[in-house]
Amino acid sequence: MADISIRKFNSLVRAKAFILNGVKALTSATFTASKQHAGRTTVISDVDGGTITLPASSGSGLKFRFVLGSTLTSGTFVVKVANATDVFVGGVIINDIGDTTVATADFHPTAATSDTFTMTQSIGGGKQGDWVEFEDIKSGFWAVNGVMQGVTDPTSPFSATVS
Repeated sequence: MADISIRKFNSLVRAKAFILNGVKALTSATFTASKQHAGRTTVISDVDGGTITLPASSGSGLKFRFVLGSTLTSGTFVVKVANATDVFVGGVIINDIGDTTVATADFHPTAATSDTFTMTQSIGGGKQGDWVEFEDIKSGFWAVNGVMQGVTDPTSPFSATVS
């Protein structure tokens, strides 16, 4: 018979739980993101798009992920920072799928003043499954990344419109 031994611990055993926040559907064309929306995927299913305002950045590590649940028709999906101080850093990859030429996937970086992200069919993006994520990395800065399917010769989705 095998020797069965019991191991005793003299300290607390700590376990870290995995919390599944679930998917949230965007139900309003205008939306202000808050802590209760962080750490989960928000699905945008309104074909007319909408506008989302992120909270002021502080280095909190909050992440907001947005996925298109339906292809945009004539509308746009816009994400803006909360104030004139915050900017986006990083960029998104847009795959050019609408040309007759060979498709390419191009990286579109932010500029030093980028504070607005716009996803629309006319500049590339806006197809079902396109996604973008924003992370509060430090005061004044939101890191952005994402992947979109461009229609024809996509252009940068980043601009400076918040004053």
